[in-house]
Amino acid sequence: MPKISHPARADEYLAVLDRALLDRHLSATEQDELVRTAQDVGLTRGDTTDLHQRYLTALAVRAWADEVVTDVELADLRLVTGLLGLPDSAVDTAVSTARQLVKLGNRARDEFQLRHGDSVVFTGQMRLSREEWTERAQRAGLGVHRTVTKTTRLVVAADPDSLSGKAKKAHTHRIPIITEDAFESFIGRLPTSATG
Repeated sequence: MPKISHPARADEYLAVLDRALLDRHLSATEQDELVRTAQDVGLTRGDTTDLHQRYLTALAVRAWADEVVTDVELADLRLVTGLLGLPDSAVDTAVSTARQLVKLGNRARDEFQLRHGDSVVFTGQMRLSREEWTERAQRAGLGVHRTVTKTTRLVVAADPDSLSGKAKKAHTHRIPIITEDAFESFIGRLPTSATG
């Protein structure tokens, strides 16, 4: 299972989930253990749904590592999606995000790095609240702005294919537009701000 960024309290839950899905079957005992573990570490239903989507995305990243998702890999992602109780559309979201993460990850080694003080802009109705993303970005040492300018380093969008004014301006200035999951991956590689 690839490492994914998540709240520390979720480590135990993800370990149980990963072990339970090893055989791609969730027994009643395993389901009970997942519920009990989530309760023990204080995860809400929303938290577990978010972790399930991230888990699926991490599997999709592994499938996309060679830049091809085979029919077998896609069938496995669909199976896991059903086991996790996610909607069918979660597979497309996970594969799309994985493609972007792999592409950006490959380029990031040589080309793109976020640095303390870089400016980011958020657009669209995202999975997490704007306030939470702003707080996380600031904790990572990034500046959050409401409008896109030439100095904006990154635009984080609910829909990277958005035609919003911010997205159009980002395209004009050749500023990358990425998903929440990709952004989370980038800030996960930044050291925590000394002031945060």
